[in-house]
Amino acid sequence: MHGTGDSTVMTFWYPKGMRGFYCENADSQLLSKPIHEMVNDKRCERLEELWRTPLREKVVDRIYIYEEFPAIRFSLQGNKYVLIINKKLLEYFIGKASANEARKSRKRSYERSQFALAEFSYESINNPNFCRLGIVLLTHRDKCPLINVCPMAKGKSCPNFIRRSSARESYAGLYKVVSDIRIRLSEFTVENVSVSKALLTLPYKGRPFLEMLFVDPVNVLAYYDALNFLPKKFVANMLRVKFGKTLGIRLYMTSSLRIRFNNAALNELLQDLMRDPLIRSWLKFKAGLFTIAKGLPEESQRKPLAPWNTLEHILRSRISKISDEERERYKHNNKC
Repeated sequence: MHGTGDSTVMTFWYPKGMRGFYCENADSQLLSKPIHEMVNDKRCERLEELWRTPLREKVVDRIYIYEEFPAIRFSLQGNKYVLIINKKLLEYFIGKASANEARKSRKRSYERSQFALAEFSYESINNPNFCRLGIVLLTHRDKCPLINVCPMAKGKSCPNFIRRSSARESYAGLYKVVSDIRIRLSEFTVENVSVSKALLTLPYKGRPFLEMLFVDPVNVLAYYDALNFLPKKFVANMLRVKFGKTLGIRLYMTSSLRIRFNNAALNELLQDLMRDPLIRSWLKFKAGLFTIAKGLPEESQRKPLAPWNTLEHILRSRISKISDEERERYKHNNKC
């Protein structure tokens, strides 16, 4: 998302289990229609139609690299509209699923920390109505569009639906949107072309612990397959959505910084740090994150996370060793 003056430019792709619709000319009459009428209106088309741009390449059948990413500019003069909605909720609105099925789907979205519906327009971006639980990311409607399938609703109102008159905040003021960006580097190994220069070396107890290198040139494949919505105000939950299609960008002949650790020095540093219970708990938490953050299934063949896996192994071995030591001390103290 990028704001320019009185307009906002966004690129859209919808998550797994959702559908997207786009309208080039959504006037106030169209925006006042219920959702089932909007998605059947001839002025609205499937969001994937915007992505019929030339595909430059496909990497490992999962990363799509386009010649350009289609973007939509929302402005006061324009009438652009985008709807992103859970598939089962869409089926409910068009009469192909029951209200009970829609309630279960909406509940699953909440349990998975995903939004179930989002309506983007100039009005909703600048003066959004939204759900405090994140189920409705934003909408221009003064009444919650999911009121009939929300168990938290009380009659025709819901205490979790916050209107623009109460919030007085923009979409950018509600969430910080952060992509899960992954990087692959390929360096040139020809000596008369490649430049590798040490910028910084940090010692620990008299031996090198960390070295930072400037490397030039490198080719970069950057890609992302998930978005995180970090709440700033009003919204109680952090949201995370995974894309059904991973989008990538290639950068050629650029520069990078490489950081290398000395494993022996790192191990000694961890031993010293983990004497503090708080730091030990934090490192255990980070080790758990490394365990689940394995990226795409195909990544295991290329081992792009090998350095982080090494760090994980060091952390886990230290945690295990300290746990054994604590267990022995506990036994000794109980004997005494």
